[in-house]
Amino acid sequence: MRLSAAFLFAAFQGSMMVEGAAGPIQKESLPLKMDDALNAAHGGNTMPIPPFGNLIIGGMSVSEGSFPYMAVMEMTKGAVHCGGVMIAPTWFLTAAHCFRAIEDQPFYIIAGSNKRSAIPYRVKGKSYLAHPSYQAFSGWDVGLVETQSPILLSSYARILPEADDSSHPLPYTALGWGIDNVQKRTAPDQLQQVSLMPADHEQCNLAGGSHWEENGFLCAGGLNRDTCFGDSGGPLLSQSSETGMYGVVGLTSFGANSQGQSSACGGAFDMGFYWDITPAIPWILQNSGLQSSSLVMS
Repeated sequence: MRLSAAFLFAAFQGSMMVEGAAGPIQKESLPLKMDDALNAAHGGNTMPIPPFGNLIIGGMSVSEGSFPYMAVMEMTKGAVHCGGVMIAPTWFLTAAHCFRAIEDQPFYIIAGSNKRSAIPYRVKGKSYLAHPSYQAFSGWDVGLVETQSPILLSSYARILPEADDSSHPLPYTALGWGIDNVQKRTAPDQLQQVSLMPADHEQCNLAGGSHWEENGFLCAGGLNRDTCFGDSGGPLLSQSSETGMYGVVGLTSFGANSQGQSSACGGAFDMGFYWDITPAIPWILQNSGLQSSSLVMS
């Protein structure tokens, strides 16, 4: 659930506020099952995203066969909770904050098509694991899901680590089935992609606090181009200048407004923050049992 929170400084006190409050907001679906405080604030009414509609802010539809590793986490059939990527037949990579609403209820990973109404795989999650250093809005927003049975795809996502002597090739590409219209709260049937450039550094500092870089986040976006509710955990990709292949460089984490206004998606001062995946590579390898050669692009 992309939750509104007056939260950047209150994150560790567990104080959650409803959407519309100024402050950072995470980009899960609007809650399918809300925390007690949030649920009470909405009068006990949950707000699932409608199954289909429009999409990522300022994006375009992805043709079938592109990015075959893109997948979705569901708790209610037909409603996107979070995005993510399959990195192996039984391993789904997403954001750690996507696990907050799961508790003991069943959840599913769906994959195998860029059209949600035609996706062939809907596999129950066996277990999930958040990075032990994860703290809301403060870094290490990365997690793994193991599925109960394999999801067989034509290819799996690989990570493009940041080079020592250069930044990731630009522009970034973000993927997701999240909403494109905050008022209508509609989610797309067809996977969307949007090109993003690093946002103005000063605006990122105002929105995300002065420690967003040292906490391991990338800041990207701009007017009418953004990720939104339902896009959490989805990949931020960069295209290798050597091979032309896309690799994962970050995971959609949260959005915040640099002017202290009510954060939404795609506004002039709404910045998107993505957890830089490079430092988590050893943890991913250790917990998934994958070999570096099958996960990391050289």
